[in-house]
Amino acid sequence: MDVKPGIKTTELWLAIAVIALDTAGALSGILPPEWAATLATGTAALYKIVRMFTKMGVGSGATDPYIQEIVKRLETMEATPPGGTTNG
Repeated sequence: MDVKPGIKTTELWLAIAVIALDTAGALSGILPPEWAATLATGTAALYKIVRMFTKMGVGSGATDPYIQEIVKRLETMEATPPGGTTNG
């Protein structure tokens, strides 16, 4: 499975739309600026997390070294029981 570039994904365009609506709401006085900033930040963070998990789902075909390092660390965590000892 190939991962589409971010610019071609629905989640990017939804994130842009939400951030634009947040900004418009704050500028028009409908939404308090603090809420708009919080929603925009949360939306951007959520988009980044979704992209990270999407890239991780590619498995060993992922070419991003950062994602490969995260996958290795997660695999190590799964293999090591709590407390760091094994019963073998």
